[in-house]
Amino acid sequence: MTISQLEIIDRQGQNLPKIARINEKEIITPNFMIQPNKNDDYGLFLNLKRKYDLAFTQTVNIKLCDAHKILVPRITNINQTKLLSEEYVHDDFRQSLSRDLILIDPSLEYLSGRAFNRFTQNSDLPILINRYINNLKKSSDPSNKDIEKRYNGFVNDLVNDAGLRIQFIRDVLRIEMKFKADIFMPPIPMITNKKTLKLSHEINIRSVEVTKLINPDIECANYYLLNKQALRDHQVLDGVIKNISESNNKIHVVKFKYLDLEANYLIDERAMYKRFLDEISYINSSNDKLLILLESGNQLFPSTVKGFDIVSSSYNADSDYKYRKGGGNKQSYHYYYHPSMMIGRPKHYIETYYDVNSTLPCYCPICQNLKDINKIKRNTWNYFVRQHYLFSRYYEMKYIHDAYKDNSLTIGAIDKLKRSKLKNIQELI
Repeated sequence: MTISQLEIIDRQGQNLPKIARINEKEIITPNFMIQPNKNDDYGLFLNLKRKYDLAFTQTVNIKLCDAHKILVPRITNINQTKLLSEEYVHDDFRQSLSRDLILIDPSLEYLSGRAFNRFTQNSDLPILINRYINNLKKSSDPSNKDIEKRYNGFVNDLVNDAGLRIQFIRDVLRIEMKFKADIFMPPIPMITNKKTLKLSHEINIRSVEVTKLINPDIECANYYLLNKQALRDHQVLDGVIKNISESNNKIHVVKFKYLDLEANYLIDERAMYKRFLDEISYINSSNDKLLILLESGNQLFPSTVKGFDIVSSSYNADSDYKYRKGGGNKQSYHYYYHPSMMIGRPKHYIETYYDVNSTLPCYCPICQNLKDINKIKRNTWNYFVRQHYLFSRYYEMKYIHDAYKDNSLTIGAIDKLKRSKLKNIQELI
């Protein structure tokens, strides 16, 4: 076994917790994976990791469209020896590379809508994506129909041209390697039907083969990129479960895009997702695999309880709540993640809570050190709530880890969700 390949070195129960070693980094599960969308998001993570031992927050997922602006300055300077107060510039990043697991998510779902412009900010792109973006930019304002037509053509090219498919895989994996990825993620388009399910299966297989050629010391995951409509298609979901179960690959990454199962009317979707989690639980209990769920949103806690080893979210919980004004306006105050409610709450609510209780509803060091909450300006507040969010998810992972060891997880998790504002989510456990 090469040093970068997955090894389960300690398994303390049928599902969780376990300790996984990959690329000489030991990851305790369950583990919360932060998804920084901009440079200072990642800087915040590095700063907290320098100050605190957050063992259950040791993984990072950076989208390919964001990787250039987040990682290139740090990688460029990592070997510089300019000293500031006897410390290396970007020393936090240097330390993180030796400790934290990094994934680079190709995030091809952005090509299928108006968010394709996110890729224009990144000069480190495969030829095929550059060509796709340039074709769209020939129209100053492409319509949704134009984008859909171009995207379908992009997918069809991957389906029909094996040589192009291999070139695309090789280009993407080489970029991920440049960005210090510990695990390769295949460039999978959104799985929406049997054709794209078959394509994803083919790309996963070929990505493992290409990995052996360009860097056999890195493990390549199987990746499944789904939208919420997959929960209405038994064939697609069963196909994903079958691939995960039967594959010899040890690492599997799943992403449900824009999924929020709390709404009352999503009864059938919750039932399907619960069945999916039951299968994940069985697979994890009977195999030495590492199962990762990206952009888990409101499903983060039950998905971890049921068997995912690593779960990710952005600092705004994958937009399961919005900012106070303007649906994400940069001039607004970000929501505060309420640990017992398990949802975001607006600043005025937290101010009232503080006025009544003389404390915040969280005992993390970030919240306990905060004073004069009513006088905090927007930038300071927004930085604070992101730090607090990271600690909140850390505590949830630690709770699940400890409860598994005490054989008290299922009852405790259901009770925690009953006391939260995520009443419907408890059905998933």
